[in-house]
Order: sequence, then C-alpha cells, then structure tokens
Amino acid sequence: MRGDNLTDIKKIREKRGITQKELAAKLNVSPSTVSQWENGLRNPSLVNVKRVSNILHCTTDELLNSVGGETDES
Repeated sequence: MRGDNLTDIKKIREKRGITQKELAAKLNVSPSTVSQWENGLRNPSLVNVKRVSNILHCTTDELLNSVGGETDES
C-alpha cells in the first residue's frame, strides 16, 4: 500500500550516523532507492529489510513497524 513508509529507516540510519549514500552502497542499491523507501514511494523487498536491519543493528520488527503492502525488489 502506497503511503506507508519506512520512516524508521531514516530515524535509525541517522541515529547510527550513516548517510543514505553509505547505506545504499552497503546494500548495492542507488541512494534514490533508499530515499524512496524513506519517503514511502517504494517498499524494500523482505531480503533488503533483513539486510538493512543487519547494517543498522536493529530488528526487522523495528523497520516493519510502519510498513504494509507491496514491496519492490530494488
């Protein structure tokens, strides 16, 4: 469902001192993809949610708390 987003990615990412560009590089996606996730334009695949949780040292539940609906594979 569009409109839901992973605003928690942004909060946690900023708390960890990681830029969108750095997170994108670690995930092998573009910085615009990370931005789209954070702004609710797209949702990451479940594989990428798991990868983000590992990079940001948080649980997938923390990230999925604000997400619902479709996912994109990028």
